[in-house]
Amino acid sequence: FQSLQLEREMCLASNCTLARTNLSLRPRLEDGKASLAIKYQELREIREACWDKQQRLDAYLEKWSPQSALGQLQAQLDASEAESE
Repeated sequence: FQSLQLEREMCLASNCTLARTNLSLRPRLEDGKASLAIKYQELREIREACWDKQQRLDAYLEKWSPQSALGQLQAQLDASEAESE
């Protein structure tokens, strides 16, 4: 019975030590959570900026693609031919 009592006290002491260690690490955990939240916000902003830039690039490439340029030149040629007649 005494050995069980001693083992119980040792477990309680160990748990108390672990609890104190966990509590001492809590500020670090909270700082890490806050830092992670800031990083996620930065990531969202960067993702939105990249999406906007991709949309503008797609629109630019569509407007100035070789096929588009050819079509514009063909339209200008047709207009010039019609005007010269």
